[in-house]
Amino acid sequence: PYPTRKELYTRASNGYFRALADHPGSALAPLAAWNRAVIDEATPSRALEAARAFDDITERYEDSDLVPDALLRAGKLFGKANAWDEAAARFDKLAGLQTPHSHGIESRRLLADAHTRIAGAATNKVVAHESARRALLVLDALDDLEESQDPEDRRKRYIVRSRAHSYAGEPVQAMRCLDLAIEYSQYGEQDPELAELRALAFDRADRHSDAVRAWLLHATLVTGVARQDSYIKAASAANKGRQYVATIAIAKTASNEGFGDALAPYSDAALIALDMEPKRLDLFGDIERIERGERLERRGFTAEAVEALRPVFARQAVLEDEVRM
Repeated sequence: PYPTRKELYTRASNGYFRALADHPGSALAPLAAWNRAVIDEATPSRALEAARAFDDITERYEDSDLVPDALLRAGKLFGKANAWDEAAARFDKLAGLQTPHSHGIESRRLLADAHTRIAGAATNKVVAHESARRALLVLDALDDLEESQDPEDRRKRYIVRSRAHSYAGEPVQAMRCLDLAIEYSQYGEQDPELAELRALAFDRADRHSDAVRAWLLHATLVTGVARQDSYIKAASAANKGRQYVATIAIAKTASNEGFGDALAPYSDAALIALDMEPKRLDLFGDIERIERGERLERRGFTAEAVEALRPVFARQAVLEDEVRM
């Protein structure tokens, strides 16, 4: 039988490995290392291994002409693996190289983008704000260095700037950047990336109703995991805005498209907020059931209160005294 692509890649990679081990000082060694890194890059689920392989080139062959390209590829691969701190470090190093290369503009834009991704993943608001401000500073420096007139480059810069403003707590500026980006997009308002950032800006501004509509619009422009994520964010925004009926409707639509499990926690949270039984009964502890029963009774729904309290009553013998009382 013919060898599979994976087998061919493995053979080639092993061959380059042996050649590098036997002839580390060869003039062809940097190119052999490059080809081995490219094989890793083309192999599914080996983004981090490929990034480290390109890193190895920059460390072992620092005088090679391949170093700028290796830094660029390593940074992009670290980003693909969501290792944005590592990606930012490579783009920063690339931007600071004294050796002439053709990636000066791109490296700075990618560095700013990496900082916005770090801001988006940060759980600490101070870290998120600082990373976003750092991205804006890099973009300002980039615009001072070269005010590009290329439509796609302008679009990408405004996209990164919009994301940075959103995470810096400046949604109005974020919206302005999106309006400017639309002028450079061939898809206009239907540009999925711009639609996503508009939803993000509404989210960060706590404009929950607008965020729900924006995330649902984005869902119509994308497919697969991206579509599922948009439904999740729309449901989350609806719950934040106490639009629980909207959340249930979003979950229903998502379920019809095969995303029901992913939306279930948000739908159940909405049901609980509406004093309705969630689909996942484990969400209700004894205290939560008692509190729900009390709310239903105060509203005159005696029968519903009885049903809400029945599981707790049936287990009263094993309950703690405080809960039993």
